[in-house]
Amino acid sequence: MKKLALFLLVVVFMAACAKGDFQDVKGVMEEFLSAQENYITGLEKVENAEDYAAVTDSFAASIEVVGPKMKEMTEKYPEIFEEDNVPEALKDVDERGRALQERSMSIDQSKFAEYMSDEKVMAALQRMQSAFMSMM
Repeated sequence: MKKLALFLLVVVFMAACAKGDFQDVKGVMEEFLSAQENYITGLEKVENAEDYAAVTDSFAASIEVVGPKMKEMTEKYPEIFEEDNVPEALKDVDERGRALQERSMSIDQSKFAEYMSDEKVMAALQRMQSAFMSMM
């Protein structure tokens, strides 16, 4: 009986510790940020409509995979997705996300305007929009 009680105590303790380290959220956020980083790197190298469509379509494919996971995490931990409520265990991925956001803002978006009427670009952008809807 004592062994069972000790076992149950250890299980409860491990579950409580695991809840505090947010490893499930961190893994999903890292997956999302890797996709975002690949997208930004791709955008920085775009030279034509075909490049733009390809990099956007690739990002959309990544978001189709990680989007439902992000939705699950926002439902599981709604409080940590508030800007001023980032747990210490997630500060590094939050900082990485902020750095990627700054990096994406430095990309000259005007160079993409000429590609917007391309059918492949429009399809890729539509796919990306749909993929992001899976996160809501």
